Amino acid sequence: MKNTNPSLICIVNNGKDIAPGTNFWDSPTAMAGKFIITTNAGCVRVLLPDAWLHQVPDMIKGAKHVVISVLDSYDYDADSGGIVLEFMIEDGGSSPFVLATPAGGVIGIPAPAKTPFPWTASIWGRKNGKIHKFMERPCYVRYASRFPCVDPFVPPAK
Repeated sequence: MKNTNPSLICIVNNGKDIAPGTNFWDSPTAMAGKFIITTNAGCVRVLLPDAWLHQVPDMIKGAKHVVISVLDSYDYDADSGGIVLEFMIEDGGSSPFVLATPAGGVIGIPAPAKTPFPWTASIWGRKNGKIHKFMERPCYVRYASRFPCVDPFVPPAK
């Protein structure tokens, strides 16, 4: 069934990937320059609007892994500013790229680190008018008691 409501975002999944038919990039959300985060098949995916594409090279340069920090309580008080999740692209530098989002910007908050399958994270946008995956890296999920949470994170030994 075709989505005829342009304000309703439809994500078409192909396992970890985003498939054609996803209408995010033509939605009012994307047109307003807002990103969304979705999860499927053990992957946390950031969908970037076209207005953000110039930042992609800086976002992914040197990316080693992604750390997802989820606020450890759904009792979002004034201290969180409504933010429930941070997506940090760890590059080994002193100022990693961090995206923070309120609950409305997340479709499926990932589970904590004890999840039995390995998580991955990816960055999606449009390239030459087509859906394109710009990055995919290992991803680790942790709970945080406050935001911002740019505490150092050491991935578990393999």
